[in-house]
Amino acid sequence: MAVIEFEEKEVAQMRRRRRPRRREVWVKLWLTRRPLYGQYEQLLQELNKEDPKGYH
Repeated sequence: MAVIEFEEKEVAQMRRRRRPRRREVWVKLWLTRRPLYGQYEQLLQELNKEDPKGYH
């Protein structure tokens, strides 16, 4: 009985060791807004407003 409990504990420890750690990604908020307020996107919005026919 003691051998079975020992083996079960050993298996449980091995499973815990193999489990990959959850990684967190830290991103600055201004980087997430970059597609909305970047120069290229801003330029395209201005071109669309000033000359919609030429833009398309």
